[in-house]
Amino acid sequence: MNLETVILLWLFCAAIAAAIAHTKNRDVGEGFLWGALLGVIGVIVVLCLPPPKTGLPPGTPPPPGAAKRGWYPDPTGTGKQRYWTGKRWSDLPPRDVSA
Repeated sequence: MNLETVILLWLFCAAIAAAIAHTKNRDVGEGFLWGALLGVIGVIVVLCLPPPKTGLPPGTPPPPGAAKRGWYPDPTGTGKQRYWTGKRWSDLPPRDVSA
């Protein structure tokens, strides 16, 4: 195996680890770093990492004044609406309000 193949394999592992981290709502850079430093072992490490703990424990009522799930004006000021999951903005594209 030549050096270019090894480098491409290592970069492929870094990209796969970054993609896995993204699907688990973890930092993509963290996943890329694991994959870049450890290769295939880094991909396995990222696969084993749990999603980060965010939000309230199950069964805990939201704090007073917390926004409920639903469509709200896009915080980026596009004039469209984005979906709030109750904890964060979703990855759904903004919808047109005029429709």
